[in-house]
Amino acid sequence: MDPTKAAWCAMIVNAALAQHGVAPAPSQIANSFLNWGVPVSPSKVQKGDVVDIPHGHGPDEVGGHVALATGEVRRNETGTITGIEVIGRAGTGEDAIRRRWRSVDEGLNIRRDPLQSEVFGPPMPATGTSAA
Repeated sequence: MDPTKAAWCAMIVNAALAQHGVAPAPSQIANSFLNWGVPVSPSKVQKGDVVDIPHGHGPDEVGGHVALATGEVRRNETGTITGIEVIGRAGTGEDAIRRRWRSVDEGLNIRRDPLQSEVFGPPMPATGTSAA
């Protein structure tokens, strides 16, 4: 696999979407999801939404990361969503799929297939991590 043309995280997300009958992103670059589907605000995130973390890169530029939302969120004392749980390929150098909390302050770009209201069903069971 050429890392300038494909990313494992994007390949996994595209495969999961295709398995559920959803059209994948146009490439295997993580940031290709920046133009995929329709934008979703953190307050409306659902299980199966695509969460792209561009890390300052534009669409189709390498260097971003992409995963799927589990449907679980963290809220602060005023009820504002501060974190979104995602599932996808673990970080660089790790050959694993795992859950991880992402802060909404990371510049998350949440996207959804416009034809799907809830691609993957109800939220996944909580991982035992309480609101932060």
